[in-house]
Amino acid sequence: LYNRDHEIMNGGSHGEQSDRALTFAALGNSHYNADLVLNEDLTPEILKQYSALFINGRCLPRAAVPALKGWVENGGLLVASAGCATHDEYNSPLPEMEEVFGARQGHASISEGYIQPLTLYRHRPIGTVTVSETEFSPSLTADVIGMRNSLQPTTARPIATFEDGTCAAALNKVGRGHVLLWGIQPGIIYKGQRAGAS
Repeated sequence: LYNRDHEIMNGGSHGEQSDRALTFAALGNSHYNADLVLNEDLTPEILKQYSALFINGRCLPRAAVPALKGWVENGGLLVASAGCATHDEYNSPLPEMEEVFGARQGHASISEGYIQPLTLYRHRPIGTVTVSETEFSPSLTADVIGMRNSLQPTTARPIATFEDGTCAAALNKVGRGHVLLWGIQPGIIYKGQRAGAS
């Protein structure tokens, strides 16, 4: 999702632009066909063309929530980054997405520095994330760069933890589909050491 409502209200101060761009690049490098979907394209007619949707950004149009939920119920996979869709297009709270995510999001921290791809290697990790293997995630441990949100699952099941044991990702079954909510920005994290140049 190219989330313009988020950019209007919040810009890219928390690295959402880099998270989106690097996720898009990772999908392409893994030989997946990926399109950019705009906020106004979050309709049942357009969503039915896709099997998965990656979203990020604090603000999401309130009118899109029923279409997203219905699409997931019909078998879609919604993958959401840390801090995603907690507010609507007017920056007002959007509690309806907690039901879709199956978890509440609590802000924890953001790594220091300007978050763009060429400077990410300068960021010091703000912890580690350990992910369990599921049909939607590999088993891995990685440093956390960018935003880090602790999650409080309600109907979702935890599939990842931070080093302090708090929930770092949750998988929610909604109808025939799934929602994978990350407490990190998966486009920005990296695996292994960060030595070397950008």
